[in-house]
Amino acid sequence: MTTPQHPTPSTPPKHDGLAGKTVRGVIWSTGGTLAAQFIQFAIFLVLARLLTPADYGLVAIAVLFLALLQLVVEGGFTHAIVQRKDLTDNHLSTGFWINLSLGALCAVALFSAAPLLARYYESPVLRDVVRVMSVNLLIAPFSSVPLALLRREMRFKAITARSLISTSAAGAVAIALAFAGAGVWALVANGVVGAVVGAALLWRVTSFRPSRIVSARCFKDLWSFGINIQGSNLVNFANDRAADFAIAHILGKSALGFYTVAGRISSLVSTLVVQSTATVAFSTFAKLQEDPPRFARAYYSAVGLTSVIALPAFVGLSVLSPEIVAALLGEKWADTAPLMRIVSLLGIVTSIGSYTVAALAGLGRPAWNFRLDLLNALVTISLIVAVGLLDGGIEAIVWAFVGRAFVLWPIRYALLTRIAPVTFAGLGRAVAGPAIACIVMAAGLTAMRRLIGLFDLSGLLPSAVFSLVLLGLMVFAGASMYLLALRVTAPAAIRRLHDLLSGVRRKVAGQ
Repeated sequence: MTTPQHPTPSTPPKHDGLAGKTVRGVIWSTGGTLAAQFIQFAIFLVLARLLTPADYGLVAIAVLFLALLQLVVEGGFTHAIVQRKDLTDNHLSTGFWINLSLGALCAVALFSAAPLLARYYESPVLRDVVRVMSVNLLIAPFSSVPLALLRREMRFKAITARSLISTSAAGAVAIALAFAGAGVWALVANGVVGAVVGAALLWRVTSFRPSRIVSARCFKDLWSFGINIQGSNLVNFANDRAADFAIAHILGKSALGFYTVAGRISSLVSTLVVQSTATVAFSTFAKLQEDPPRFARAYYSAVGLTSVIALPAFVGLSVLSPEIVAALLGEKWADTAPLMRIVSLLGIVTSIGSYTVAALAGLGRPAWNFRLDLLNALVTISLIVAVGLLDGGIEAIVWAFVGRAFVLWPIRYALLTRIAPVTFAGLGRAVAGPAIACIVMAAGLTAMRRLIGLFDLSGLLPSAVFSLVLLGLMVFAGASMYLLALRVTAPAAIRRLHDLLSGVRRKVAGQ
């Protein structure tokens, strides 16, 4: 589950051929994201078949605390290194040693707190899981500076290769352990091995080696920028993970396991559709801030084109959640389907809201985004606490988490209308065609499910095969209904999508 993330402005060194390098970077970055996500998803499907909801929930609890401390360790220094115009070796060494020191302190803190967490969550094995995973806090600093340098130098091909290799290696180890009956330790190994391999590869492809210098002036330079990123990251962490903490606290590790898996599938689509375009949108909006009419056209075009792809993806995930869970995960994950139905709806706001975040940042109002994120976090935590006190159950908690996004996003867009020539009516026109086509698709799929339910066809094939065939049939039917409806409701959107795909193919062929 993701909320719209703030694109981080970066200022890489200027040199000839920057435009062409940027295009290649976008293609490598987007292609790498696609490949890595599909590899991770394939690994996830195999592990989900072999492991239990309690295994996933146990690791999810450890990851909550690990991820929070990783934000503290990183401190925004990575973004500061990418952004800074005048960068010296002393900046790099200072950033590395500060990160490593923070990593060591946080690793010791998490290692020491492991018994307390195990008692609190009434799970003795959690102690050892947390202690082993705390090693990641020591490994992370060895990746941060080299990765920042690769981004600064726009070496996206190397970043992509590192991601693919580390993901594949970690997945192979995890799957082998899962088949061997290692249970939760397969998931633990997945995280640790991925971190170790990723760090080793980064040190191999970069020339960075830290000196013994730690400069107070360099620390101040990095910290003055990084603290702003740190604040946003911590607020976004609260937005993204409040529901996880509540579910783990109120309902336990098995419930968190179901929720984690439900969000994993939705997050795949969200990452592919939203995060791969956020940085490009930020750059485009920043360049057009002095040309309001063109800005408005670019904004509506970006939102409209994304809606053509994102809305049917998330609506389809929501409607077909029972079939998806049955075909891909199996019967033991059946309780995931109702949660996936709700969580998938968050992608609708995420896909459209990401452009509002990018637009405010591109128009020089990043502080507005931070304040709205802070409000979002406060409302999210308050709602989830209230639902928990009322014993609303896991679905009520998830509804509260998703619902506040639909309520609060219009506030962000209303602020955008104050500084840009965009309106709610214009936004409505941009998404109306895909939205209507999605309603037609959802109605058609619901009717199709009821029609199939009138006939007992499951005995024709083995249950696992029947589930896959049924899912494939419904996905094909849903896509067909959507495209046919879109031809009527938004024919221009289909032409724009075709032109975009043709342009990408031409650019790839020209590499």
